[in-house]
Amino acid sequence: MLAACSTLAGMQYPLSDSHNPGDSFMQIRLRGTLHMPFQEVDGFKVTELSALAWDEDAQLLYALNDRGTLFHLRVTMEQQTLQKVEVLHALPLRDAKAQPLTRGWRDSEGMVALNANNGIAGDTELLIAFEVQPRIWRYNPQGKRLGEVTLPPDLQDIRNYRDKNKALESVAWNTELGVLTTPELPLSALPKNRTRLYSTNGTFWEWNTYPAPESAVVALEALPQHRLLVLERAFTSIWKPLIISLREVQLTDACRGGQQACAVRNLAVLDNSQGWLIDNFEGLTHHQGRFFFTVSDDNENGLQRTLLSYFEAL
Repeated sequence: MLAACSTLAGMQYPLSDSHNPGDSFMQIRLRGTLHMPFQEVDGFKVTELSALAWDEDAQLLYALNDRGTLFHLRVTMEQQTLQKVEVLHALPLRDAKAQPLTRGWRDSEGMVALNANNGIAGDTELLIAFEVQPRIWRYNPQGKRLGEVTLPPDLQDIRNYRDKNKALESVAWNTELGVLTTPELPLSALPKNRTRLYSTNGTFWEWNTYPAPESAVVALEALPQHRLLVLERAFTSIWKPLIISLREVQLTDACRGGQQACAVRNLAVLDNSQGWLIDNFEGLTHHQGRFFFTVSDDNENGLQRTLLSYFEAL
């Protein structure tokens, strides 16, 4: 059993200068945002958070950073609004020899929890997507490596990607469709605005990214009825707007295999030139019902913030 540690709780943060918690915007309702202060837990910096996964059985929110560190978070909710977050533990992801991942192998970017809502304690498994060395490895919540997921051939070679830092940022799972993943930017053989979602069972779907320069897929969450919640981030420079879009993609037979682009519904488009006090949101996970968490990667930059935000899809 890991010993508890004292941490700094998150502070309430206004995500918009004109919308408050409880307000709706487009197809979401804001349910609170917390600024997580810079701190160290168990010797690891709580920074660069890029992925989330909710464990209903353990009542824990797992967060992952770019350096291969897994954090256990406890969240406090009141009236379906996020009130508090505490970092309980921090653990390194380990390799097959039980050693912490070394530089070049620890660029962990995406995560999804399996067996996390079956009423059985202790059987949660995390699928974690890595970028520079593209792969999906299986872990338990203590950072022990359990195995790997075989990627489709297109995704195995980093030379197929537009850039080594634009590889796998996201992973999701569906009981029928299997493990789902897509590059941050489309592979170099595809149009730059046409994302291809791959399933490890050999099928794929395509959709057009949000029409903003460099809009990239940074997180996925599988929904019922073969729907997919997609988090996209469009950023080109500090002189241009940062746009975070939350989109729902319908994975139908008609758009399977790239025959046509899948239908997409924009749930929310947050633009920092329009009064949204957003940051580099990269992580997304389903909580309960219509509620979701998202988190921003501060890049360990003093000018950025780690924001944990909670919203309801309408």
